[in-house]
Amino acid sequence: YNVADIEGLNDTEVDSWLAMANYAYSDCCSVTGRVSGVDGEDANGDIGDAIKYTLAHNYALSDNLAIITEVSYIDGELADVDGDSTTGAVEVLFTF
Repeated sequence: YNVADIEGLNDTEVDSWLAMANYAYSDCCSVTGRVSGVDGEDANGDIGDAIKYTLAHNYALSDNLAIITEVSYIDGELADVDGDSTTGAVEVLFTF
């Protein structure tokens, strides 16, 4: 199907934003905080919104290897249904 054929799709508006801060407390470690949000509206009114809070810790093992851990909390509403979620992640980042 053609996405442009979905009725009302052209009347959908989505606004999103992101604020982020990073603090390096040593040569190898830093903490990052992020807050982001999204708000959607179509021709019939509000379709949903969500806000996400994330806290991440970065530990550089060497010049090209780092371990990043993070936890996120999402609170939102979609089609008049409230919900929340907490997720975590551990990442190993190798750069070259």
